[in-house]
Amino acid sequence: MNTRLYLKYLIIVFLIVFPWIFFVSGAPSSFPPGNMKELLHKKIDHLKQYLTLNQGSEIYAIPSVINIYNDREYEPIWKRMQDVDDLITAIKQSYDHGLSPSDYHISTLEQMLSARTAEEKVLRDIVLTDAFLLLTSHVISGKTNPKTTDAQWHVIKSEKNPINYIDKIGQEPLLSVIENLYPKHKNYDLLKEQLGEYRRIGAEGGWPEVGAGTMLKPGMSDSRVPQIKIRLQVTGEYTSSVDQENNTYDEELKQAVVKFQKKHGIEALGNIGPETTTALNFSVEERIKTLEVNLERWRWLPVEFSPYYVLVNIANFELEVIDNGQQVNHQKVIVGRPYRKTPVFKSVMEYLDINPTWTVPPTILRNDLVPEIQKNVRYLTDKNITVFSPDGKKLNPDSVNWNSNSVFSYRYRQEPGKNNALGRIKFMFPNIYNVYLHDTPTRELFNRTERAFSSGCIRVEKPVELAELLLADQEKWSQASIRKAIESNITQTVRLTRKPEVYLLYWTAWIDQEGNHHFSKDIYDRDQSIYIALNSRPVYDLD
Repeated sequence: MNTRLYLKYLIIVFLIVFPWIFFVSGAPSSFPPGNMKELLHKKIDHLKQYLTLNQGSEIYAIPSVINIYNDREYEPIWKRMQDVDDLITAIKQSYDHGLSPSDYHISTLEQMLSARTAEEKVLRDIVLTDAFLLLTSHVISGKTNPKTTDAQWHVIKSEKNPINYIDKIGQEPLLSVIENLYPKHKNYDLLKEQLGEYRRIGAEGGWPEVGAGTMLKPGMSDSRVPQIKIRLQVTGEYTSSVDQENNTYDEELKQAVVKFQKKHGIEALGNIGPETTTALNFSVEERIKTLEVNLERWRWLPVEFSPYYVLVNIANFELEVIDNGQQVNHQKVIVGRPYRKTPVFKSVMEYLDINPTWTVPPTILRNDLVPEIQKNVRYLTDKNITVFSPDGKKLNPDSVNWNSNSVFSYRYRQEPGKNNALGRIKFMFPNIYNVYLHDTPTRELFNRTERAFSSGCIRVEKPVELAELLLADQEKWSQASIRKAIESNITQTVRLTRKPEVYLLYWTAWIDQEGNHHFSKDIYDRDQSIYIALNSRPVYDLD
């Protein structure tokens, strides 16, 4: 072959084949870096001026996106296709956590995978950065803002700034970076699994509705029995086959109903009345909503708790103490009434008071105590309450005009004793809400399934048992010595040397220590506002 012709042939082959090899190899853009940076600069300036890319893709984290590219002198961020693929995978996986991939430009990004021109690649770079900031922000802190969706939620988590993770792009496996930002709690992972299971049930048609009727008790015969068995088969409480001709409420079905009732905070007697029927007929879609809302609440919390903590689930009326991952105490509690809600917050327990006095707080004074005194001044004597003037002088109740406004400026102190509103032990952790754990003389209320009876504080079922546990590292204190101190009727403050964190939280779906899933009533009507916010326009807020 002619040498000149041969060289010409090689040049043609090179010009045709080499760009294709270069493209499929996943190498960075063949456009000159200066050209990419110049285009990025123009796009960011346009975003800064008009708050839009004017390309059909809304950018949510505008100030952060602008600052990031300014600080990097408009250097492209998403140079490796592996990072792009990882982010798209992480966005899709966010669905498993109760988040919505559509919030993170998933459709746009999938279309942008075929970007060829420098302009297209610059736009993709910006959209990827916005999606990354949105996703990591929501993983770290939740999509919704607890300050606006739940005014009673006051847990301040240790914030991580999503901007700090930009530098990991191209340096570390991005999928692992994002996965490690999700809450590190076993309960969160189990709740996520439960969401997947209920979505599967929903995709298969959910469960049949149980018809209304009179109270159904074991041993009775009723046409609804096969319906109930099929309903409980779907969620796993009833595991045997169903005989459509057998209408007898037998022992096996009773055990399944009891299990269901325990999971749903219903008195577990096995009788099927209106409350149990309502719980059975909650749709799978409603249960999915509840699971999504409670996963969001987990994202509002610190990624990890301390090894030693006291946790109260307000919605479930229960307390547990966790020490190095193990539940070492579990008991019933009484929480605030719906119109005197117990707030959600975190603190550290500092001390406990044995034989505490109780100073009546302003709300109870105005709404409860003064009206009782106005009916009968002997109420003060019956309740062992002493009245003091603003300057600390002890007052004679018979000499006070109880219809004057001045009575609201007095201090009312209930002395120690078996009838003290705080009982015999008070557990103190500093907070601005004047909320604490304490004993109570009204023990019969612990027999109720729903226990929202207090004025905001938490009444504990077994205060001596809890005190013994909290003081276990102090030789002086045992159950016997605690009871002896109580019998003295003398107020005594005992400082804790090992101080647990205290979490007062609100979950309407959770997993217990045995791995059983539970739903409770939304006693304070807090779920709906969170669900609406979860399904609204994406939010990016570093404040």
